[in-house]
Amino acid sequence: MSPRFKCGLLTRAGQWFENSMPLHLRWKDSLTDHWTWWVSLILMVVPVTLLCLLMLSTVRSHQADEARDKALSVLADLDILLDHVNGSLINLQLDNSQGCSPQRRQLMQREAYGLPGIEGFLRIDAGYRLVCTSWGAVNDARPMDALQPGLGLHLSLERRIPVVERPGLLIYRWDARGVATAAVLSSAALRQLFDRIRYADEAVMIGHRDQTRPLLVEGALSSLNRQAAEAVLERNDPLVETALSPRSRLVQVRSSQDAKLSVSLIYPPATLWSVIKLERWAVFSILLLSCALTVAWVLLRRHRLEQVSHQIRLGLARQEFEAWFQPIVELKTGRWLGAEALARWRRDGQSVLSPVEFIAEAEASGQIRELTAIMAWQSCELLNRLVPQQGDCYISLNASPHALGDHSLDFADRLRRFFPALSATHLRVEMTESALDPSRRTQVRDALARLDALGCVIGIDDFGTGQAGLDYLSDLPFSFLKLDRRYVQAIGTDSIDFRLLQSIIALAQSLQLTMVAEGVETSQQADWLIAQGVSYAQGWLYGKPMPADAYYSAFLENQRAQTQRPRRVV
Repeated sequence: MSPRFKCGLLTRAGQWFENSMPLHLRWKDSLTDHWTWWVSLILMVVPVTLLCLLMLSTVRSHQADEARDKALSVLADLDILLDHVNGSLINLQLDNSQGCSPQRRQLMQREAYGLPGIEGFLRIDAGYRLVCTSWGAVNDARPMDALQPGLGLHLSLERRIPVVERPGLLIYRWDARGVATAAVLSSAALRQLFDRIRYADEAVMIGHRDQTRPLLVEGALSSLNRQAAEAVLERNDPLVETALSPRSRLVQVRSSQDAKLSVSLIYPPATLWSVIKLERWAVFSILLLSCALTVAWVLLRRHRLEQVSHQIRLGLARQEFEAWFQPIVELKTGRWLGAEALARWRRDGQSVLSPVEFIAEAEASGQIRELTAIMAWQSCELLNRLVPQQGDCYISLNASPHALGDHSLDFADRLRRFFPALSATHLRVEMTESALDPSRRTQVRDALARLDALGCVIGIDDFGTGQAGLDYLSDLPFSFLKLDRRYVQAIGTDSIDFRLLQSIIALAQSLQLTMVAEGVETSQQADWLIAQGVSYAQGWLYGKPMPADAYYSAFLENQRAQTQRPRRVV
């Protein structure tokens, strides 16, 4: 067997399978359902997104805690160092020796030796002149930059400290004589302290409120971030956490011993992509769970969509239902008098389903009301074209107690307002015998009474196939009776159905009911029905159900044929 033949065979088999299950939902149809798409999108996106955002929030909170702990660690070391330096400065201020004596220098050297990071001590007179250092006497009394006056401990960042000739941090105190004693803190010692807690992409800043600029900044900072960080130094809050920019955050802690001293750590916050890479297994697990939930939802939604009632609801919303019309003819002449409106479902603009596939479910779900309204509207649209051609034509419409109940529109009256050229006799109503359930007798009687009052012609369809009693025929305002095709097909046979047909015809004649035979397919059947006094018929012998435009064209053709040949007389 050639591959091409196999492919063709499989294609024809697939088409047969689709046609043999007309209400079977294709995967293409279920996946194009908007609820399937939206809920699937939510199930796929929301859990992963929430997990990633939760992890990002957790990681950033951990970063903030870690940055605060680092800043507090540096601040604690600085507080301890400043406390020791302050004690040494007080001891040196108690020395009453004059000038820069060897005893004073020796005392300075001993204090500097006991303090890690302190290079030495300085003595500055009231005129801001350096007069003595732990390295030796200063003969030319070198001037110092203006220092902050006032009691207590002071800090100042100097770009160039005399004698040592390099930048450093001065820690000094003034005594009652207006003489300041200062300690020189090595910047290298501070860097070692910072490097112990700082990553390469972070920066540390020491600030003091007496200074207009930070005492020390270690690490790379852009000009904008530096300006924003320096602005935070003026805040009095013991803890500040803020974003300097989308790529930089600051945590600042202030000393409990010296409220003017603060330590800030500036770090880049974690990004969503970095968190996903870090927690890729957690993201992958929740993604698998989302996929499983999505598949479960698609299968559940598909099961819901495959229910006939739901498909009917979608078909009504998409206007997929339309009325097809089968001609009703006068048996003796073959003249088309009207048509019976039959519901057809054009699914996706392709396959056309007959009422057998969906009417029962529409009845059970209550959707028959809307379906009947659509059929009535389209029938009146066709009648609006037919009546000017033949004034006594009509369309027979199938209805049920559900469609004619108290909660539905009285379609004959309302449609007549939209189509004023029509009368109630142009739209006939057929009540299927199977719908004449004794339990709904009152509902049926009320619905038919309203239609009869409007002048509608009412008939009973498929007589002999349901459970209606003979009292329905005398109790309800029926004007015509339709013989079911099952009995018409039995004409000429020696079957029970044929004998029942003869009895039904005799009963209808005794009740003076007009008869319409359904399912007439041969001329022999038509001749027998004419001989029995049946006046009207419909069936494939005269025409199959067809769309409105096709019926209108065929109706005009029948009119022309009737005018061109004499009527048949039997």
